[in-house]
Amino acid sequence: MFAVVLLVSAVITPKSFVFQHELGLFIALPDYFRDIFSGSFPISNLIGDFLVQFYRFPLIGPLCTAALVLSIFLLNRGIFRKFTRLNEFFAILFSCAAWFVIARSTMPAVAVGILLITGAVRLAL
Repeated sequence: MFAVVLLVSAVITPKSFVFQHELGLFIALPDYFRDIFSGSFPISNLIGDFLVQFYRFPLIGPLCTAALVLSIFLLNRGIFRKFTRLNEFFAILFSCAAWFVIARSTMPAVAVGILLITGAVRLAL
């Protein structure tokens, strides 16, 4: 899963990470933190903005995305293992759907949000 996401992200959509870098900026100032924590999903926005500062380097954006999708896959495999023997299939299916949502978004905070929600569900089970 990691290799596929990395290859597709690096070869097919490399410019989208530069675009995401231009939209987000991580500035450690009190006003920035006030704005982040006054909005919705502050932790995922904070982590997403932190990650996006590295997207200006050619391979870092695809590596971050591949690592996030792999983490989502591993957490989903653990969740679906408790319910069905087809855990690999459903984990791949959900991870591909999450990857589609991540690829269509303009910020990596969406990926971090999906990862945090999946991790919370995994801990709850």
